[in-house]
Amino acid sequence: MIKPRKILEEIKEKKSQEKKDWRLKLDENENIYACPQSIVSIVRNAKEADICQVSSCAELIKKFSKKYSIEENNILFSNDINEILRNIFDGYLEKEDIITCFKTNLDFINNYTLINDIKVLKTDDVGQLQKEAKIVCISTPNDITGEVIKASYVENLLKEFSETLFILDCTYINFALNSTLEDYIELIKNYDNVAIIKSFEKDFAMVGVGFAFALANGEIINNISKISFVD
Repeated sequence: MIKPRKILEEIKEKKSQEKKDWRLKLDENENIYACPQSIVSIVRNAKEADICQVSSCAELIKKFSKKYSIEENNILFSNDINEILRNIFDGYLEKEDIITCFKTNLDFINNYTLINDIKVLKTDDVGQLQKEAKIVCISTPNDITGEVIKASYVENLLKEFSETLFILDCTYINFALNSTLEDYIELIKNYDNVAIIKSFEKDFAMVGVGFAFALANGEIINNISKISFVD
């Protein structure tokens, strides 16, 4: 039998478990409330072609562009957050590059960096950010503490570390009281070293149907779309 890479011995095995009615796994982005009936209705009434054929996100991109006043070439939809991160990392990271994780808690990053020999530094102190870091990942709001990193603060980082790509995970932004997605979208319009990623799974209780997006400078979107699974 062919043997896997030695490095896999350092990654925790994932085991599928039977789901109980009472069992809620918040670490898997589940929601205690039911999926909105409007979404359930759309899924139930989906056309056969929408399911059996590879569909384009062109129409969705147009609507999203209009809603948030952002150029269409700044938008990329994907199946989930991890797929987007993998595309960004695959497109921009070389062996032994450095990722700094500030206020973020994604297991995918741990596994990816281990498998691909990427250095990852975790910090709760933005003062410890290093110019050597090629990518900095920030979760706002933080999925553990609920802490929000204001867009104005992020903007200062974008100016100071102009050669670093900042990835802002805004999955929980609709649960924040003092920040909006639009606040961060303004950064996309003025800086070419920032990308926003967001999952809709928590908002609409649809973790069983992965759906996420990335917003960034047109060149970044073009590069990661080359290795994207979604048209």
